[in-house]
Amino acid sequence: MNRGQALALALLGLGISLTAWLALGGSRATILGGPGPLYAQQLEGSSYEDGPRGSSDLYRMLSRTRNRVERWTRPLTQLPPGGTLVVVAPSTTMHLEEQRQLFLHAEAGGTVLLVVDELPELLELRGLEMRQVPLPASSRPQVPSQLVDPAAPVESRGMALLAPDASVLSLYGSAHGARVATVAAGQGSMLLVTDPFILSNEGIRRDGNLRFAWRLAHAIPEPIRFDERHHGFEPSRGAWAYARARRLGPALVIAVLLVLLTLWRLGTRPLPTPARAPTRPAGSAALVGPLSQRLSDSKAAASVLPLVHDELQRSGVPLPTGGHADAEARLLAAARALNPPIP
Repeated sequence: MNRGQALALALLGLGISLTAWLALGGSRATILGGPGPLYAQQLEGSSYEDGPRGSSDLYRMLSRTRNRVERWTRPLTQLPPGGTLVVVAPSTTMHLEEQRQLFLHAEAGGTVLLVVDELPELLELRGLEMRQVPLPASSRPQVPSQLVDPAAPVESRGMALLAPDASVLSLYGSAHGARVATVAAGQGSMLLVTDPFILSNEGIRRDGNLRFAWRLAHAIPEPIRFDERHHGFEPSRGAWAYARARRLGPALVIAVLLVLLTLWRLGTRPLPTPARAPTRPAGSAALVGPLSQRLSDSKAAASVLPLVHDELQRSGVPLPTGGHADAEARLLAAARALNPPIP
């Protein structure tokens, strides 16, 4: 195996290893903008995540039924007024200023859909309380609403319910508290779902949850923005950002390796050897000289006459004409003249 083949195999192995690493998710969140070891927890609830705990199905449902649906990766403090902010199981810390922005957004006439099993600190400071129940159970409709299907309770796995409060209107729940509720906030509203399972890719396939999600998709105002900032995503621009969003990293890495390998092979390939001009045959004197010893013998001379004839013809020496015997004598005389005298 030569050096080129060894390098080609090494680059191919590197490309295969890197592709497998990316495909298995070893650095998936790192490429998307978050720390690698926490990628699984960070993507729970994300609209980019197709796994059972992601919310990509909810995002696709809204995208098909509404016109303006997008992913928000900038800080919540930069959120424009109006529309709906969807926050599903944030995996990174939501600072007090960002929590305050949730209320400001609702108070200014917007809608906040908050899907969490733990209340943000600012909501607790405002008197809301999450209560744990012994076992998860189906939550039945509580009041008539465009978000409620009277014949279909929502199914959940979580054990957290929102405790009754004067500012809380329970849509789905039980005697222990609310599973889905609206909280009054100025000119807008805040919709709380206390179990992310209900709107997850796994939970949304349940009949009651699907009916709730369908009604929700037609009720909340546009534009609808999914918060991805708190799943480790950050705003970025350019071709690499597009490739990351489309998960084209492995293909780009392999393409770059193939280009480098091609350039390396072109650089090490030996240049073609230029064709040499045909060498002029040796002169008749050099070729016939060794035959001069044989020319003194008539029989030997007769045996080499064809060679002498061909050499004289190539060298441009005028060949004798006439009868056979006369031509033969003249040919021998011309050959002797081109060679040193025979002693």
